[in-house]
Formats: sequence, C-alpha cells, structure tokens
Amino acid sequence: MDPLIPDLEFGPVRVYVGEKSGNDPVGNQVFVQGADRRAVFDSPLNANRIGTDFDGADIVIQGHMHEDHTAGLHRLPHVPVYIHQGDLAAMRSWEGLCTAYGYDPDMADELRAYIEGQFHYTPRPDALPYTDGSTWDLGGGVTVRAVHTPGHTTGHCVLLVEPEG
Repeated sequence: MDPLIPDLEFGPVRVYVGEKSGNDPVGNQVFVQGADRRAVFDSPLNANRIGTDFDGADIVIQGHMHEDHTAGLHRLPHVPVYIHQGDLAAMRSWEGLCTAYGYDPDMADELRAYIEGQFHYTPRPDALPYTDGSTWDLGGGVTVRAVHTPGHTTGHCVLLVEPEG
C-alpha cells in the first residue's frame, strides 16, 4: 500500500481517502470487513494505489456504473462483482455502457480509448445483478444492504452498512 494514502476507520468500515478528498476522478475506496469476508464498494482510481489490502477483497458491490467507479476492477478478475439490475448491462459490456450513456456510435471508439486508458475500463460479463433491499452477510453481524436511489444512473444505490448505519 502507498503509505501516503490516508485512511479512516468507522467500526467495520475503512475508507482510503483519495486526492482532493476523493473528488472525481480519483475517488475514495471503501472497505467493509466482516468476520467471514471483506467487501469493497466500487473501485475508483484510488484502488490502484492501495495494494494487497484491495487485492484481498472477497466481493465487490457497485453502487452504480460509471467508469470512475470501476477503475480498479481489472485487479480483481476472479472476485464476484454485484451491481443493481438497472446498471447491469452497462457493467457487462461496452455496448451496454454506450447505450446507458447515450453515446453517439461515431464517437464511441474515441471515447472507449479514453475510458480504457484513463480508467482501466474492463467490462465484467460475469457481473451479478441485485435489487433494492438485497443484502450481503459479511459475518460477525456485519451486513450490507442496497437501497435503490435512481437518478444519477438507473441503478444507482446507497450501500448501507448495518448495524453501523
């Protein structure tokens, strides 16, 4: 891990704070540690600086699909990735992402090169869907619950860590 990345702990939650307090495009990386497994929320560019702590994730739970929230997924090719069903097609393929963004087909190749180069974009055809109210039991009484809050994207969700809130 890069020793210059500040981190904050809130019970089972650890946040590695990105540059500019996690503002776009770097982002904050959130971990939730249960007794049995560790979840990461999204995977912003900051994930690429964390090292083995990030690489030890057991599952990825995406709050929504935008390329700046998937910039570390290339490091976790065998870890299950969950995303709300409203953003599933955008996570699974470039064509799905183009449709979700409303990209003009004439611009798609140029935009893809930028997104792949800047954000390490890698489709996850193996991504698993979830719905409003889905939960993940991480063990030891630590649970994550998805609360569907569409608007930013069709499948945007708040990921609530329980019982911490």
